Amino acid sequence: MEFLRKNKLNSPSDKSLKYILLYKLFFIYFLPDSIAYVYLLDNGFQTFDFFLAASISSLAGFALEIPTGVYADKNGAKSSMLVATLSFLAANIIFIFMGNSFWLLIIASFLIGVFKNFLSGADAGYIYLLLKQSGLEHEYTKIKGNIDARLFYLTGVFSIFSGFFYEINHKLPYLLTSIFTGVSLLFLIQCEDVREKEKKEKKDANILQSSIAYIKSSKYLQWFLLFTMFMTFILNGIIQTYQMYFKEMKIPVAYFGVIYSVFYFISGLSSKLAYKLKYLKATVFFKLILCLLLLTATSFLLTTRIVLLGVAVLVPRIIIGVYPVLIQQFINDCVTQNRITILSIREFAKQIPILFILPLFGYVLDRCGLTAGYYVLTGCSALFVIALFWLYYNRIRKEKYL
Repeated sequence: MEFLRKNKLNSPSDKSLKYILLYKLFFIYFLPDSIAYVYLLDNGFQTFDFFLAASISSLAGFALEIPTGVYADKNGAKSSMLVATLSFLAANIIFIFMGNSFWLLIIASFLIGVFKNFLSGADAGYIYLLLKQSGLEHEYTKIKGNIDARLFYLTGVFSIFSGFFYEINHKLPYLLTSIFTGVSLLFLIQCEDVREKEKKEKKDANILQSSIAYIKSSKYLQWFLLFTMFMTFILNGIIQTYQMYFKEMKIPVAYFGVIYSVFYFISGLSSKLAYKLKYLKATVFFKLILCLLLLTATSFLLTTRIVLLGVAVLVPRIIIGVYPVLIQQFINDCVTQNRITILSIREFAKQIPILFILPLFGYVLDRCGLTAGYYVLTGCSALFVIALFWLYYNRIRKEKYL
């Protein structure tokens, strides 16, 4: 909002920037995260079910991710965001009333996957196209970082109370999330429909084929997709064990929200400052590998059970704030066509480890405990770093960065 006032933007595209900012501020879909695991346990589910739910969400991603990207490129990002928001609202309503029904958990988890798929790349692509129409695409990284930072801050404020809301009524965090989602939907409806200009209309198959051909022509993009799969598994493996870690530390559930609010403020601050990373004299390869190295160190620190909680759990939150901005800037710099479809292909790659590996990780946690799980993550992450280094220096380094 401050950016809009400072630049006195009044065109339809500029007004849509205001509405999309309001949409993102009210669409605080992270709110139930701090109590999601405990909520399932209190409803009679197990740790394996928690990771199975994540896998079901990924199943939706596996099946729909690329088609949803094509859908957004063909029908506009706004249409894609509308479907995403409605799917998320429906999932939250199911969570409120599901009790211990396994099949309702499956349906709600699948709808969460639908929400993520239709939203992935669409909101970022929409903001970029609006800025492009105003001649401000060079400011994308800074503006998007500020928008994401505000979202993290707002979620952090509400997360302070989510644990206490949960103690009052277990369903209250989901009810509040549903109300805010409904308000955000009203702002989204006000946004104009903007699309990337094409020389001629393309059929769905042509959009997908040209996007795949584009990726095949670049070894750098292929390495990038492989990195995405490795990074997703390690990051999700750490983040989704937070509440288990807190329970073993005997932290009351009422304070989970307070802890998560700190996480969101840290992510918000790192997201806001992420644009400054482009001034570092380092390649994108180095910045991405550094994120994975930090996660490797984090998973190892979590096995020590000493007072390193602050360091161990804050590092992933910093990466969550920085990582998406770096990824989107990379895509904006090197992709000139079918941007949302290519982002969806990346999201498709992210679903593979969540779909096939995370349930096994949940099984390890149930059978062997949290410490063994962190050892598994540390070992896998170290192997991933070595493999990515080898591939880059032996196969990819000579290719010109787009």
